[in-house]
Amino acid sequence: MAGLLEEHLDALRERGLELEVQREPGGWVFVIIRKHPLPEGYSKNHVDLLLKVPPPYPNGSMDMFWVDDDLRLANGTLPSSTTIEHYLGRNWLRFSWHPQNWHPARDTIITFIAFVERRLAMRS
Repeated sequence: MAGLLEEHLDALRERGLELEVQREPGGWVFVIIRKHPLPEGYSKNHVDLLLKVPPPYPNGSMDMFWVDDDLRLANGTLPSSTTIEHYLGRNWLRFSWHPQNWHPARDTIITFIAFVERRLAMRS
């Protein structure tokens, strides 16, 4: 399914997203979306967004997402269900947020980004 992931990454690039892609041992692919915009209610206007794509993509569900470790809500508190983790030589703030129904014929990294954006819009 590597070809399918490449097609989806190309579609994201065509939308103007700046991507960094790193392939990890075991088949995982880490995708960083640079300068991903945030809605109002956060301490920053944009973040680096890290997505971990599982080896059997899209058959394996994407799960959770990571952003700059210094992101806070506008009031200075951490968003709910977050913790710090270390990947790719830096710390990230992990949002423990899980899709309830991943369907490989319908869901892709593109639909997962929409899922991430819905979570970020919650501002909690």
